[in-house]
Amino acid sequence: MDIFAVTSMNVSILIHVALAKNKEYAPICQGYSGDGYFCGDIDECLDPNTCSAGKKQGVCTNLPGSYTCTCDVYYNDGDNCETFLPYRHCADLYKYHSIHDDGAYIIMPPYPFDGKPAFSPKEVYCDMTTQGGGWTLMSNSLSDSMSNKTYQQYVNGFGDARLQDLWLGLEVIHQMSIQVDTSLRVDLYHCPTKWKPGKSTYCTYPSFTVLGANQTYAVKIPYGCDGTEYSYEDGWLRWDEEIGPKFTAYDSADDGWLRWDEEIGPKFTAYDSADAECANYFRNTGWWYDNERLCGAANLNGNRYVCENAPISGELSHYLKWDGNPISEAHLYLRPAKFPDYEAFNDTAGVLTTAMPPATTAIFTTQSAVKKTTTTKAPLIKPSYASIISNNP
Repeated sequence: MDIFAVTSMNVSILIHVALAKNKEYAPICQGYSGDGYFCGDIDECLDPNTCSAGKKQGVCTNLPGSYTCTCDVYYNDGDNCETFLPYRHCADLYKYHSIHDDGAYIIMPPYPFDGKPAFSPKEVYCDMTTQGGGWTLMSNSLSDSMSNKTYQQYVNGFGDARLQDLWLGLEVIHQMSIQVDTSLRVDLYHCPTKWKPGKSTYCTYPSFTVLGANQTYAVKIPYGCDGTEYSYEDGWLRWDEEIGPKFTAYDSADDGWLRWDEEIGPKFTAYDSADAECANYFRNTGWWYDNERLCGAANLNGNRYVCENAPISGELSHYLKWDGNPISEAHLYLRPAKFPDYEAFNDTAGVLTTAMPPATTAIFTTQSAVKKTTTTKAPLIKPSYASIISNNP
């Protein structure tokens, strides 16, 4: 057998030539179609299954003897742009990446946040063991880390996921809650008193939405919470209006809770907002306050304290509060309401109804007229879950 190098369409092609009984040469074309004399390029992109282009999961570009797949980020791990592996929140890590241990992890939100472009890495803390797992920590403080943060800091988020001491950020909370129906779990700890022992309770709101910056991150909670916390002790109002309270920090204006006859309720304020009396009263912590009702029934961003070293009774009203009463701890978690079956796929196209991420490229080379492919993929900059950032401290 002889081998000749032939240049066609600016591509060097190895043509294996075998001597037949009639002394004629028959070319075998790798990545091309042949008629016994000439090699013509195969356009693999005519097949809608190539790169899953028909499902809008990738874009196929034909090349001489091969083709490239430009896959959406969340499909990059699958050959031919087939496997959906998103990194939007802890629920995705649990469902698509088989991460079932509590700890700090990296997600890649499909929207801009904290001055960073979409799909930038963000550290979060995930509760993967409580009530089926998949919970993203929205808020917790080890002491007074919520104090003296500006409104913009509350928008961007702050803290350390590895210490479970963080505020996720109003923009991320907003985006998470509008991408898919979202529930909110509130974990509380009540210090012991002369009349009652200390206890941990939880309460889950089946629907929780935070609106955007143009509405000052107003919150919408149409139903009360349910759990081991008594329903009559629900620290928040039932916001069944179209738009609920806005977030306030100590630098915000017009803070307060939703009025039942108002279309839009109080906004999120921080200490650097105007007219932020409630934020100031609660030691410059940001929350959805209600000036007209003694700042509202709850402030779960208030300063924490150790039960054994609780402030004197006259000072307790400035600290963490639920149902009008001081508590020492509060953890807030987010998770898709229909977890684990929370995806919204288009029945006809089989693609997500949310905006698709930017693309990365995978190169496929056809080996024969029968479609077989090998892949050489451009590296995707994304978290490696071979090593976890941190487990529980």
